[in-house]
Amino acid sequence: MALFFKDIIDAIVNGSITPIISLVTGQATIDDIGFTLGDARFNIGGVIRAAIVFLLVAAVLYLIVKAYNTYIAKPHQEIEASDTELSLLKEIRDELRAGSGASGFGGTPPPPPTV
Repeated sequence: MALFFKDIIDAIVNGSITPIISLVTGQATIDDIGFTLGDARFNIGGVIRAAIVFLLVAAVLYLIVKAYNTYIAKPHQEIEASDTELSLLKEIRDELRAGSGASGFGGTPPPPPTV
């Protein structure tokens, strides 16, 4: 799944983010960013580009997984159960108000148990 987003992220990075970084650093391309230590040249532009792509792909996947988990966390059966529980509580309330005693709460108290 991440491979599908990687192409889109690559296009965004190559088309908008890397030119801004190149403009700020004064280099022609992001691949020219680096430093020289002695006779060796360390080009860190590719590492910067890979880090940006990784972070953007990770952010997109995080948002997708979070949205999916939020959707899964709200099962439809729980809503039906709460409606059933509410209707049962309303029935009990109505029986208590009517004083029918069918639920065991109305009328005289039961006799004490015999030993």
